[in-house]
Amino acid sequence: MSSYRWVVLGVYILAGIVSQVMWITFSPILPIVEEIYGVGDAEVGLLSAVFPIVFIVLALPVGYYVDRRGFRRAVLIGSAFFAVFGLLRAFATTFEALLVFQTLTAVGQPFIFNSISKLVKSWFPIEEAGLATGLGSISLFIGTIVGPDC
Repeated sequence: MSSYRWVVLGVYILAGIVSQVMWITFSPILPIVEEIYGVGDAEVGLLSAVFPIVFIVLALPVGYYVDRRGFRRAVLIGSAFFAVFGLLRAFATTFEALLVFQTLTAVGQPFIFNSISKLVKSWFPIEEAGLATGLGSISLFIGTIVGPDC
């Protein structure tokens, strides 16, 4: 069980990095998105703003879900939202479709963010909890740093 929990934490870290990359990918290409979809910078800014807005709305209900159903299921759901709707963003032919796919991608973020404390509390002894929480949390910053370069 000892090495298994670190593998699961590694998968969580990967999901955390992906969540931030999906959020921040539009910031370096604002002019390109404006040109392709024929919208202004305020509309394109909404593509990045939708992630924190969705998080605020869903954080408590998803936290309740994580407590009731477990972090494994929550990370799986969050990752599924990222995979399906993140991919569909590439095929959006209108700005409205892109915004819908970005919003549905954002639904996955609270499932990932709210799972780290449950994962650590459930599987890590108290003497490893700080390191595990720190690694899970730092993955979010890593994703934000590497996101614009992806």
